[in-house]
Amino acid sequence: MLLDYCESVAGGLDFSYCDVAADFIGSAYPLTREIGTRKALFTRLWAIGGYHNRFHVGSVVAGLIASADGPDAQMISDVIRTEGNYADFYWSYVKTGRRASVVETAFKQARGKE
Repeated sequence: MLLDYCESVAGGLDFSYCDVAADFIGSAYPLTREIGTRKALFTRLWAIGGYHNRFHVGSVVAGLIASADGPDAQMISDVIRTEGNYADFYWSYVKTGRRASVVETAFKQARGKE
């Protein structure tokens, strides 16, 4: 069901629905432990916020990054590396918060700072 939702919110969305989608994805993310599903959720959230330049989505992404460790941090760093075109947008939300070193490195690489 969560993977179907990710597909249904792909592409352009109304600005107000971006925030609804971000809240739903942010709430659903901790309810699953399956890393593939988490990756799909995070990847979709990353794309929604970056594509639409939505500040609320940036805050939700920052919260997920701040709580990530272990396999989650590695998965998030992989998404940042492969979908790096939005790294500059998200950096302003995560630069002062907590983040795993692997995520920090991924941001540096995606932003061309390393």
